[in-house]
Amino acid sequence: MTHETSVTSISLIRDIKQNTPQAWVTMVNLYGPLVCAWCRRASMGREDIADTTQEILLAAWAGIEGFRRERPNDTFRGWLRTIARNKICDFFERHKNHPDAEGGTAAYRRMNELPVSEELHDEMSVELAKLFRRAVALVETDFAEHTRRAFWMTVVEERSPSDVAQELGMTEGAVRNAKYKVLRRVRQVLGDED
Repeated sequence: MTHETSVTSISLIRDIKQNTPQAWVTMVNLYGPLVCAWCRRASMGREDIADTTQEILLAAWAGIEGFRRERPNDTFRGWLRTIARNKICDFFERHKNHPDAEGGTAAYRRMNELPVSEELHDEMSVELAKLFRRAVALVETDFAEHTRRAFWMTVVEERSPSDVAQELGMTEGAVRNAKYKVLRRVRQVLGDED
């Protein structure tokens, strides 16, 4: 499997459906840390996080045939999040009668009704930023150096297209186009776009 095949979400999903080992590795590397963050947010213990993360990823692998894009907002990450929510609820349901267990499904539901604390919000923002960086790393070799630099300077460094264009000797339109092309590719990798 080539690098280009492994980073396109449609191809990745197809390869997972075909039980290609490298596709599984790519999915785990890309989404595993985010799934762990979802489990951490549910206040699970370290061992429980590892076990539940594995359960979630295995359920995604086993249920990949059920992934569909029937509506414009359907994304792979959203589908995976639904699996995670269900497995996290299952975890709390299984452990609700254990004396050392905290929470349970009812507590988990109450927790989800509370406003997200700044700390948890910040943690999820960090995890999403890490997911974004992992996706960027997967696609960076698909673009020429000037395209990568224009993207990095406008998106990560948050510089204006006019400043970047001047520094790189490009037009503002070319800078915006570079940003668009790389962001589109990242969204494809994340399963957020065809």
